[in-house]
Amino acid sequence: MRLGIRAVVVLVCMTPAVVAPLGCVHMPQSATSTVDEAPAIVIANAPEGASLWVDGVDYGAAAAYSGEQALRLRPGTHVVEVRRGEETVLRREVFLGSASTKTLTVPAGPQ
Repeated sequence: MRLGIRAVVVLVCMTPAVVAPLGCVHMPQSATSTVDEAPAIVIANAPEGASLWVDGVDYGAAAAYSGEQALRLRPGTHVVEVRRGEETVLRREVFLGSASTKTLTVPAGPQ
């Protein structure tokens, strides 16, 4: 079968227009989400200039771990301290289970 030049031009020009939209219709789509089940601690009422220590490691400003910004840790028992200079204003040994959040409140005092 012999095609004329017009038939070849029409076939070549039309093929991408027909195939392109149909090729995307059947593409599989999936979404993946990860749930963070690591336990967390939140520090409430942290005095200005206080730092957060967990198991002997300094995590910086204690006030940074209040409200939505919790410190994620591994499950288990941890020693949590809030220090202001050389003074320990809060020291607690806490057990953190999977997906739990503990709020530790620094007692009010002279700041």
